[in-house]
Amino acid sequence: MPYKLNALDFFVLRTPLFPLSSAVELGHALRKIPIDYITIRANQILMEALWLGNRRLYQYIIEGTVDKYAAAHAIERYILRMCYRSTPFGIFAGISVGDIESESSLILEPPHLSRRHVTIDVDYIGEAEKLVADSDPNPQSRYSWNSTYLMDLGYSHYLAEQIVESTKVYKLNVLHGENKYYSLWASAEAGISFSEFTKLAKVKFPKMANHDIVEDWHCLVRKKLIEPCARYHTTGESRFERFSQALNAIDSLKDVAEVYRTLITDIKRINTDIRYDAVNDYASIEERLAAHSALRHENAVHVSLVKSSRKMVL
Repeated sequence: MPYKLNALDFFVLRTPLFPLSSAVELGHALRKIPIDYITIRANQILMEALWLGNRRLYQYIIEGTVDKYAAAHAIERYILRMCYRSTPFGIFAGISVGDIESESSLILEPPHLSRRHVTIDVDYIGEAEKLVADSDPNPQSRYSWNSTYLMDLGYSHYLAEQIVESTKVYKLNVLHGENKYYSLWASAEAGISFSEFTKLAKVKFPKMANHDIVEDWHCLVRKKLIEPCARYHTTGESRFERFSQALNAIDSLKDVAEVYRTLITDIKRINTDIRYDAVNDYASIEERLAAHSALRHENAVHVSLVKSSRKMVL
């Protein structure tokens, strides 16, 4: 299972969501007496961003009750923030994807040429992964090699996660010997189950006792050299969909997997067209997550707007 680092011919750049002209237009509507709510509400992307970032300000505009200087000032400050700098995840992040060329062209495209990228909050994923760890004793469950481990000169180098005084810290560790099983996963893209491991290990190490092979498996799991395939990976277009499919293979988590499948359908619809008003869908996603989770996040979904066509010399 070799790992390669390839140089790609594109770049990703954080950019503001709105052009500077939007600050003038929307700011003027906000400072009118009475406030020009029609112009503000007509800006769907602004309303969507406010719903994601600050429900109170969103409700003020919907109800037409921005009657306090502090509220109007907060909304205008929010608009300026969207025009002058990249906003954080969970509100709207302006992300630009461009090509590496012989000359640079950094034109800020209008928001309606963007595409959405919607994800659910990672805490919900972590909660589901904990359910996998607690509810998956099936010997047929498949495990993959932990790709955060680096194999070098007969050693396994890895970052171990620890909780120290309520803070998550990482420590570099080195293992000796356990990587003798690394080759078993070299061609096993779908992972290896415990029963398959015992058979493969017996072929590779015919003199090993069965109880030693079993103990080595538990050692690999304890040290997190291998991890359940029902795990959310941070890369890949369909990672959320693959994760829900893996959950569906665990009998005790079929209800959670069903919720995630419906969320995937919603997210695909939301991502299709930037002109689609997604606020009701975001609210529906939050309600369904809340009904099947102990978590109560106001920002259950995180949205980025991705723009293309920039060129840059690096």
